[in-house]
Amino acid sequence: FRKSGKAQWMQTAQVALNTAMKNGWELNLASDVYHFSNVKDSELNGLSFDANAGNAVYTKWELEGSDSVLTTRYRSGFTVLDNFLLLKMPLWGQPLNLKSQFIYNPSAKRENTGLALGFSWGSLSESGEWRIYYQYQQIQQDAVFSPFVQDDFLRQTNFKGHVFGIARAFDSKISLHFWGLVSRSRVLDSSSQSRFRMDLNVKI
Repeated sequence: FRKSGKAQWMQTAQVALNTAMKNGWELNLASDVYHFSNVKDSELNGLSFDANAGNAVYTKWELEGSDSVLTTRYRSGFTVLDNFLLLKMPLWGQPLNLKSQFIYNPSAKRENTGLALGFSWGSLSESGEWRIYYQYQQIQQDAVFSPFVQDDFLRQTNFKGHVFGIARAFDSKISLHFWGLVSRSRVLDSSSQSRFRMDLNVKI
C-alpha cells in the first residue's frame, strides 16, 4: 500500500480460546497480531492510505537535485499485538460481561502500550430487556497504527477516555440505544472532547 519506494504490506493472524465453566460462567481469550511492513522511517507523503492521525514522527532534510527538502517520517514500526480477555457470568438473572484488552507494539521503543477495561450487564434478546455498559481506555502514542484505527472515540491514538451507554429492547430485533463518550489527549493541558448519541438499532 505504498505509492513508491519499498513495498509495504499488512499481515494479520488470530488465535482464540472459548471455555465453558460451571454455573453458567464462560471464559473467552483471544490474541490478534497486525504487522505493517516498512512503516518506520517512511515518508508520510509517500503513503497511499489515510493521513497520520497522531503517531510520532520526525523531520529530515534531504537533497533533491540542487534543492533541500524537509520530509516528515514515522518514528516507529508497527507490529501490534491485541489481546482480549472476556469473562461471562450470570448476575441477578442477567448476563454480566467483564472485559480487558491489552495492546502492545514491540516495534516501537516507547509509547507502545494500550489498555481497555470495561463491563456490560443485561440483554437485548427480548422485549423490555435492558443493557448498560462502561469502558475506560488509554492508548499511548505508538501503541496502534493510527491510519488503520476505526473506533467511536474522537481520537485514534495518544488519548484516554470513557464510553458508556444504556439500551432498551422493544422486541428481539429493535432496540433504542443512548450512549456517550468523553476523551482527552495525553498531552498536558489538552481539552476534553465528548459525543452523545441516540441510535435506533434494527436487525434485519
